[in-house]
Amino acid sequence: MPTIDQAAGEAASSDAPPVETAASLSPDGVHIHMSVADGSGRVWGGHMQRGCIVRTTAELLVALLPGWRFGRERDPATGYLELSARRK
Repeated sequence: MPTIDQAAGEAASSDAPPVETAASLSPDGVHIHMSVADGSGRVWGGHMQRGCIVRTTAELLVALLPGWRFGRERDPATGYLELSARRK
């Protein structure tokens, strides 16, 4: 797997399967956090970037929330596009 961004700057190896994933999917894009672990029990985590390859399988459960609209809005304090959730 290509690198997952990490504070320590380490790269997860291709032998490190995913152990946890959390994501938001919206019309504005996808934002995915993933943790991977190696055979020694070391765990890395960070943003899953375009081009990451999962060697084995990744099981995803997607739940629709029909009364809600999710999107991204720029936070005036940080300038980052942050998740927003609004009732329809």
